[in-house]
Amino acid sequence: KLRRHLKIDRWGLVLGGSWGSTLALAYAETYPEDVESLLLRGVFLFGPDEVDYLFCNGGTYGQNPQAWETYCQYIQDTSQGWDREQKNLLG
Repeated sequence: KLRRHLKIDRWGLVLGGSWGSTLALAYAETYPEDVESLLLRGVFLFGPDEVDYLFCNGGTYGQNPQAWETYCQYIQDTSQGWDREQKNLLG
């Protein structure tokens, strides 16, 4: 929508870092005719090993366990499907 709103026919460059690289790849894969090139850094593909590190064995959880527990509690308190969300959060 943004590209069309700005009357840009094609992005010359779509760039992203970390999660943004995943979004840039998804956009380019969905709209290949609208993207000339990609510039990606710190690619995060949401693979099982990356999710395991980031959310279960170090990464976010290990760096600040209290913040992680607060985050998980918030999801539990606001989720309509905690069993499903818990599997997504914790593998």
